[in-house]
Amino acid sequence: MTLVPAITSLSRVHAASTGLQPHTSILINGNDEFTQDNGVTEGSGAINDPYVITGWNIQTYNNGIEIANTTAYFTITDVTVSGFNGIVLSSAQNGVVQNSQIYGEKGIRVEDSQDFQITGNTISGDIGLSLYTSTSFDVSYNALQGGAFTIRGSYLSNASFVGNTGGAEEGIELDHLSSLLISQNQLFGHESIHVESCADTTIDSNNASAHDDGVYIANCDNIQVSNNDASNIAYGPGIYLVDSDGITITSNILSNNLEGIRLVDYATGNSITNNAISNNQCGIRTDSTSSPDQNYVADNTFTGNTQDYCTFAARSPWPMSHQNAQHTGLSPFPGPTAPVLKWAFQTSGQVEAAPAIGNGIIYVGSTDGNLYALDLQGQLIWKLQTSSPIRTTPAIGSDGTIYLASSIQNSSGRPEGILYAISPAGRVVWNVTLANFQGYDSLSSPTIGSDGTIYTSDVGFRTLAVNPDGTLRWVLQTGGEVFDSPAVGQDGTLYVATDDDNPSPTVVCGQCVAALNPDGSVKWSLRPGGGFGFPAVGSDGTVYVDGVAVSSNGTLLWQGRPFVSPSIGTDGTIYGTGNQGLFAINQDGSTRWRFPTETEGGSGDPCCSYDVVQESSVAIGSNGILYFGDWFDHYCSCAPEPSGYGNATLYAVNPDGTQAWNFVIQPTITCSTSPCQQTLSLSDPAIGSDGTIYIGSGDGSLYAIGQA
Repeated sequence: MTLVPAITSLSRVHAASTGLQPHTSILINGNDEFTQDNGVTEGSGAINDPYVITGWNIQTYNNGIEIANTTAYFTITDVTVSGFNGIVLSSAQNGVVQNSQIYGEKGIRVEDSQDFQITGNTISGDIGLSLYTSTSFDVSYNALQGGAFTIRGSYLSNASFVGNTGGAEEGIELDHLSSLLISQNQLFGHESIHVESCADTTIDSNNASAHDDGVYIANCDNIQVSNNDASNIAYGPGIYLVDSDGITITSNILSNNLEGIRLVDYATGNSITNNAISNNQCGIRTDSTSSPDQNYVADNTFTGNTQDYCTFAARSPWPMSHQNAQHTGLSPFPGPTAPVLKWAFQTSGQVEAAPAIGNGIIYVGSTDGNLYALDLQGQLIWKLQTSSPIRTTPAIGSDGTIYLASSIQNSSGRPEGILYAISPAGRVVWNVTLANFQGYDSLSSPTIGSDGTIYTSDVGFRTLAVNPDGTLRWVLQTGGEVFDSPAVGQDGTLYVATDDDNPSPTVVCGQCVAALNPDGSVKWSLRPGGGFGFPAVGSDGTVYVDGVAVSSNGTLLWQGRPFVSPSIGTDGTIYGTGNQGLFAINQDGSTRWRFPTETEGGSGDPCCSYDVVQESSVAIGSNGILYFGDWFDHYCSCAPEPSGYGNATLYAVNPDGTQAWNFVIQPTITCSTSPCQQTLSLSDPAIGSDGTIYIGSGDGSLYAIGQA
């Protein structure tokens, strides 16, 4: 979502050049180059007689004005500059840039400079003002328009940002700071003011209205946040405090926001006093690491909030793959009885796995390598870039930590499995890598046990357990590839299913179902035949996996039923999809009913593929309605022209096997250069607390389908 357009091309510059004279690019490298030929109109470079560059209209595809490696006093005033970067200060001291119109990819870029002032300018660029490794400066009363940022800076000290106005995707974003004053600014973006890794800074008297967060502070101490108006923020808090202590939040106006103040990730030892907190959905929201008791909260005025104090919900509506550690796919919330598209969020890759949902946030991965955090309206809160495509469902811990499994390339170019722990604010807390062992090493969607242990499997013949602090508890070698997530029974027994027969007396068998003790030792294993996906565990301990039922003691109960990816209803009925539709199987293995969908079949033409039908697993609403995705693909690769067609649909089926409704996600499309399957594929569905169904698509979108 672009809030403010960037102004980066010469054709879009509106240069107020009346009375100005044209001039070529100006490059001054060292004090000796302050000359008339380089645009200097007067001055000697002394403190009371600075060099002056004024009256020029500079239009160029290079940097407009660049001053480097100087200590002489200079002033750039009343110029219009448009260039790749408008004005650049590099290792420059004692400069003033004022009363000018400046345009560029970066309007003004400053690096390794000190004792300068930027004031009273109109500045536009993808980044209006970029600052790096600089000290002792003032940025004041500028009008800034950016594409990505109005102001972006790192490693800054002893500086002030006062009275600046404007907007961009992000307002002012600064990190690694000390001794700053940020005051009287009005900069609109997804975030108005964002500071990280900072100390000894004052944020005072700003108008911090924004789209997502008013004032965001992370990893900071000894910060004063006072007299700010951070209001009318629909999708986030007025003040957002992450992993910070010693912060004084006082005398702010926080009104008409999602939250007045949010404290997460060990935001403790802070003072929150004398704030006016009104008409928010939540006045002060905390997680389990940052409760009001761990901060000093007093003398605030609460008026008209839906709740004055609230915590992130302990119960997540869809915290992991297949909803719970038993993988039953059973939601505590009812899904829609009639569908309507609420929104669709587009990524740059494919969405192959279901999202996880918790604490009012949807976490979904894409093959573009990003983990996206969305609010319930489908608006982006943050995204985390990883180095590999994401094809798994995240898992949400009881403290809000997000666990994400994927793979990376090691220094030898071989894949290694990786498990990330990510804070609710989108920061990587730790990661664990699993060295390449055999095959393609990529981890499955994590499953979280009742004690917080994270279980995942490695396609390269391993299952592992990781403690919540990131230490490895155990790794077990298997005799076959483990494509899908382990399931955990109510008694703590871990169940895995392996494929690719490669038996060995020293490892868990291949092509089998295995029960593991919590310490990773093998309780039993069984080889009923066939390859397997993810298991699901019933309330009596029976394990169901790809047409097979096994008792909790490892006895085969039945096999050969026509389903994969089972889910389990409240009455113990097993629901699974297969080539001929959706099946309901009684606990004794008999078929209760079949809901038919498209059926695979050949056309008789050797250059045409079969009609390929695939279904997702089933999500079960508390109302008993079954939700699953179905997609169909028919493709012919032969001359005269390759061609194909297909569609993708979300079905809702009543407990008696009749159709409740269907919702067409992808209407019938034609494919001229490749099979349609990549575009048409659907992830497993997930059910939110308000009944919304979330389902990903090969077209790169996450779809939210709610109650009509």
